[in-house]
Amino acid sequence: MDDEIYKTYHGHEGDYTITKKQWKDGKEGGMGFVYTGKTVNSLTEVIIKTPHSKKDDIDALKREAYVLRRIKD
Repeated sequence: MDDEIYKTYHGHEGDYTITKKQWKDGKEGGMGFVYTGKTVNSLTEVIIKTPHSKKDDIDALKREAYVLRRIKD
């Protein structure tokens, strides 16, 4: 039951899935929730972050994108 797919996200490099267990075990960070998941095509493990920011709060999304870019570098 925990292996059942809970959600599918559409990313810029393909679709990602989260199982019910991964969703339940997600961690809340400062700007959103973080889950482990897998790419649909290659089953590669990925980290999926869902933001707290509302879709229409452009300034908050820009700040978040800036922080994530800095972390990646």
